[in-house]
Amino acid sequence: MIARAGIFELIEPDQLTGDVEEFKRALGARYRSGHTVSAYESDLREFVRMCGCWSWSEVSPGDVKAYRRYLGELQRKPATIHRKLSSLRSFFRWMVREERVTVNPARGVRGPRGGRPLPKAVPTVEEMRALFRSAQHSARRGDFVELQRLAMLEVIYSTGARIHEIANANIGDVVGGELLLRGKGQQERGSFLTDAARTVLRRYLRARRGRIARMDNHHVSRAKLQARKDARPWLRAPMPDQPLFISNKLERFTTRGVQATLHTVFDRAGLDDRTSPHSLRHAFATHLMNAGADLRAIQELMGHKNLSTTRIYLHISKEQLLKVYQAAHPRGGSVALDKIARETRSTVTHLTA
Repeated sequence: MIARAGIFELIEPDQLTGDVEEFKRALGARYRSGHTVSAYESDLREFVRMCGCWSWSEVSPGDVKAYRRYLGELQRKPATIHRKLSSLRSFFRWMVREERVTVNPARGVRGPRGGRPLPKAVPTVEEMRALFRSAQHSARRGDFVELQRLAMLEVIYSTGARIHEIANANIGDVVGGELLLRGKGQQERGSFLTDAARTVLRRYLRARRGRIARMDNHHVSRAKLQARKDARPWLRAPMPDQPLFISNKLERFTTRGVQATLHTVFDRAGLDDRTSPHSLRHAFATHLMNAGADLRAIQELMGHKNLSTTRIYLHISKEQLLKVYQAAHPRGGSVALDKIARETRSTVTHLTA
């Protein structure tokens, strides 16, 4: 039975949280991203507090369904509810494998119906050109930080990489005209680098070497220099194992650091306030789709496990096509066209549900 906050005391029995901690350690061996592991832990601890059960073997499918209803009453988004249920399924699958329970009570519990949410702001091709013009102009001064921002922008738009994939990339992952990316679950995929991205990367890597070399200037004592290097163990690693992107303080970029860097570039270019760093990934897929790229090819390039995740870009492409049609056709603003738009949304929502 689901205990409601404010009515029942929210407790976390030691036996339940102990299993969560062990599951967390198992996840840590599989996922490099701390955010992924933290999300699983947060979801499971919330269920523990709300469940009112004292052992995992007591949890029934009815408890999981009640939890789903509870999340709905809190007006959580469908995508959030799906993620939390997925966390429960993964946890109980691990518990069954470890022979701590005999059945997975979350296995048959489905999330709420509803399509995947569309990206809030996907930059157009023209907006991307303006973004690159702005970044290129700033990088002409030869400043390391500005050159790095341009390189980061080029690589993400060239490969469709996730932000954490860029933060975790090493120099050795750049092989010829490709960048090896490690996605969710440490799945690896090779992504192509455009000529522009390769050119800027070469400039950036030269500047990066110079930035590190300046650590060894004559104005720093040996003790202080050694302290700097000791604080950055990656400096002792072979070049291929060193981070591709380093901050101005010579540290590997965190995911939040990459996000902050890109927001600076977006603000200077005057992009829509809703544009996020992840919007570059959406732009990558949408522009390929608009140019006629095959859906399966885009799935491979994006590193999507399921084709249904990639199908969302069908919707975005159709929406943009309709806008062009409405602007160009003499009767483009007709009610009939609005009906077409609604039918398109309905079709894609059904495909991605």
